[in-house]
Formats: sequence, structure tokens, C-alpha cells
Amino acid sequence: MDKRSKFSVDDFLRTTVYGSKDRGISDALYGLNNTDVSGIIEGPTDSSALLFMTRPDLNLSADNIRTVRQLYPLLTKNEYTLQRWVRATLDPHYINGFSAGKASVAPGKCGLVNNQQAFIPVLTNALKTMSGWPDYIFPKYTSSEGNFKQVYQQVDGTAEINNDISLSATFSDLRGNPILQLFTIWGLVATLQYEGRIAPWPNCIMGDELNYTTRMFTLVLDEFKHTVTHIASASPGFHNNVPMGEMFNINREDPASSRVRDINIQFSVPGVEYDDPILITEFNTLGAQFKPELLPEHITQYMIKLPIAEKNHFKHTSYPRINVDTLELEWWVDKPLYHAKINKLKQTGLI
Repeated sequence: MDKRSKFSVDDFLRTTVYGSKDRGISDALYGLNNTDVSGIIEGPTDSSALLFMTRPDLNLSADNIRTVRQLYPLLTKNEYTLQRWVRATLDPHYINGFSAGKASVAPGKCGLVNNQQAFIPVLTNALKTMSGWPDYIFPKYTSSEGNFKQVYQQVDGTAEINNDISLSATFSDLRGNPILQLFTIWGLVATLQYEGRIAPWPNCIMGDELNYTTRMFTLVLDEFKHTVTHIASASPGFHNNVPMGEMFNINREDPASSRVRDINIQFSVPGVEYDDPILITEFNTLGAQFKPELLPEHITQYMIKLPIAEKNHFKHTSYPRINVDTLELEWWVDKPLYHAKINKLKQTGLI
């Protein structure tokens, strides 16, 4: 065999002033570059981020709905309507039912909502842009000047971000404006609770919960969309607006421009956190609150982790979980569903 065939491009670069590409990052971290020539160093390769928003716990029981005319469409008997989807998404008790003492509410049905999903899928799927995440600021104290204009400085404050933060998210709405309807009912119910016209669920009253808040997680993934490289979370907050007025603007020269396609929503959150390891545990715990099979002691008994090659076969039916050891963003699916789908694909020759 020709020995030259084993000589790679990286072997050649190692003999030059540029240095090895494979060792570019480790060399830059380890020692000083004593030449004017920069080595071959790759920049960050993170892919775009994923947003996950938790569901609120609104009380959209029939008794509450009947007290407000604007909510009447939610009483539809068709489980495949957007109105039923809005109701079941914002009120997890609707599908599960509710019982407290002598009071009880029978479970409802909605074929458009997976009530074991802690997050609102359409808001992850339809997100276009999100901005407003604040930078770390390290406060400082500077003394008054001395006789020779000398000053003393030191860090003087916390880096924690616990103040009122405004986040802006833009979603691409779908036919029928489900996202616009979702945020409209969501915000309307929050104000109706404040006015005392409707009541929260008893568990929210006893727990003194703000049942209309949502918690947002943003996961930044590597270039393969496989590993979580950064994680951020906003403290539970709520949205401040719904661009409903834009729906009724008229432009006869360009009728399409007057229709609402992109929904921009402003959120107020009382602080954010970045890259705290506990956020991974909290993300997984929230998922398991809605689907207990995701708990570490149950997950391998009831669910199967999807191999990368099979993820496309289970779009919209799997559950996210972050591996606390490897930081892999795992997707899990129920065992019966997995085996039924894989067997069907094998029978049809698709795998």
C-alpha cells in the first residue's frame, strides 16, 4: 500500500504555521499563540433553538363558560373544532374531569389534544422568532475621585435576573387562526378571574396559584439537533396583548395583507435563568407531571426511546426528555404505539 495514502490534509496542516484543524480548539485553550497567524479554529455550530411553553390551568367548566357570552362557542359539542381544542388545551381538567368533595365535573373529549403533553405543541411548531432575553449585567460600584483622580471599583450587586422582563414571540398562525383564538381566550379568562366573574379550580384557590401563567423553556441544540448545548427558562409569566384589531383592518389594494398571518405576542415574566443544571430536572419533571410514564423509575417499562433514524415516523406523537448525564434531547414514545407503527411500516416495506 502506498504510505502516502495515509497522509491526511490535517497531517499536512500540522506541519504549517496554521496548525492542526483537529487540535485548533484545544491549542487555543491551552497556550498562547506566539505568531501573527491565527490557527484553524471552528466557531460555534449550535443550531436554532426550540421553545416549549407549558399549559395553564384555567377553569373552563360549563358553569364558568355560561356566565360570559364571549366564551359560549367553547361549549360546542364537536370534539374536532378549534373551539374544543382551545378549551381542552387551556384547561387540562376538561379531559381528565374534576372531583372535589361532592362537586365533580365529568371528563370531556377532544381529538385534537394530547392531554398527557405538558407543553402546547402548536406554539413550538409555529414559532418564527423570539427576542427579549436579557444579557447578564454585573453591577459595579465606583468611588468618588481622590486627589489624583484615582478611583476604587468593585462588583456591587447580583447577576441574577429577577426583574420584570418583556419577551416578544412571533408565531405563524394556521387556517382558522387557532393561535389567535388561543391567546384571546387565555387572556380574556385571566381578566375575568380578576373581575371575579369566573372562579379558578378549587385546587388553584387552595394552592394560591396564578393559574393563567406559562413557563417557557428555550433549548439550544448542537448542529445535529441532538444535544442540548444551552438551556434558558423564564419564570412563570403571562401575555399582555393579542393583535385582534389587525384582523379588522381593510386594504382593498392588497386584501391578503390585511389578514392576520403572523401573531406577535408580548410576555411579561418576573425573571429568567440561564444554563442552571436544575432547569434540566425541572423540564423533565414538568413533562412527567402530565405523563407519569416519563418518570425515571417507569420510563423504560412503558416507553421506548426513539433512535434518530426513526424519529420521522413518530412526528407529533413523542415526548421530549433531556438526559441529565449526556444532555441528549431524547424523544420517547409509548411502547404499544411504537410496536404497532413499526410493524405496520415493516409490513408495507417502508423500513
